[in-house]
Amino acid sequence: MNKAKISLINKISSKTNEEVFLMFKLIGDFEFKTGQFVMITTNIDNKNIKRAYSIATTNKLLQDKKQIGFYVKKASENGVSNYFTQIIKEGDELEITGPYGHFIDNEEIKNYLLISVGSGVGPILGIYEEIINEKNNFNKLVNIFSEKTEKNINGIIQKTFNSNDEKVKNILYLSRDKVEGYRNGHIQDGLQEAIDFLGTKKIKVFICGKPEMVDDATNILLSKGIEKNNIISEKY
Repeated sequence: MNKAKISLINKISSKTNEEVFLMFKLIGDFEFKTGQFVMITTNIDNKNIKRAYSIATTNKLLQDKKQIGFYVKKASENGVSNYFTQIIKEGDELEITGPYGHFIDNEEIKNYLLISVGSGVGPILGIYEEIINEKNNFNKLVNIFSEKTEKNINGIIQKTFNSNDEKVKNILYLSRDKVEGYRNGHIQDGLQEAIDFLGTKKIKVFICGKPEMVDDATNILLSKGIEKNNIISEKY
């Protein structure tokens, strides 16, 4: 288990200011596998509080530029998520411990389906960036993401999930809005389209989100012939 200090260098907020992408500078040494999470220690009201957050960037970025990012959604009017979305400022230092988790790619399968809802997009951002920019030997990738409204969409998501070509398809849903560039619906609506685009049932699936979504999507994929061992899920 490793420990390191991190210092905030950039904060990107959504229009609601309740979804933020935080980029930190690493102070010291740290290493992880893309898709893992760390425990972040914050000091709120003179109390040290630890919370688990998935890393939303790649290990290569950390090693090359000493930068590590997290995607956080406000969950309450106080506590750690409130601190990250409303209070934290550039230069603030925190401690990370880890890494933990098995939400990682063994690279045995070259076709990918990434699925996330809300703050579940955190680890998916890192995995997506790694596949697109660092794994030149992948065959095809479909990324399905859903959020409640367009105002909840953080700019980092719009910037990252913007590819659509013969190898990559991004399917973005809004469950409560009808906005140009997004589909109105839920991630389950796009699963068959994703499989058709990939052209095979031998795919690696990463799913992150609320338990009911993860379970529902998993059951649908299993019913469509996707092997259970190839579905990696993380619930929050």
